[in-house]
Amino acid sequence: MIEIDPTKYKEDQRKGWNNVAIGWLKWWEITENAGSNLSKRLIELAEIKQGSIVLDISTGIGEPAITAASKIGKNGHVLAVDISPQMLSVAKERAKSMDLQDLIEFR
Repeated sequence: MIEIDPTKYKEDQRKGWNNVAIGWLKWWEITENAGSNLSKRLIELAEIKQGSIVLDISTGIGEPAITAASKIGKNGHVLAVDISPQMLSVAKERAKSMDLQDLIEFR
């Protein structure tokens, strides 16, 4: 049986996602178009609306956090977390480009 060191595994994941973040930054508009229906449907099924509080675990480049933020209004809040600081950087840039940065807390 193969034993996996969870600390090493997490660090390997962090490094791997940090390494590919630049590609996600370059292509996010295309990937967003491809995945937007999925994010919209997820928000609909979760019944996210004005004033909702949302947690997005493993947000990557910010989905579905950004789509949720567009629905919650100024009384709502989205917490978006990810293991990769570089992916969070892309997510923050995307949120800012859509004027949603004040509705999402990235960690």
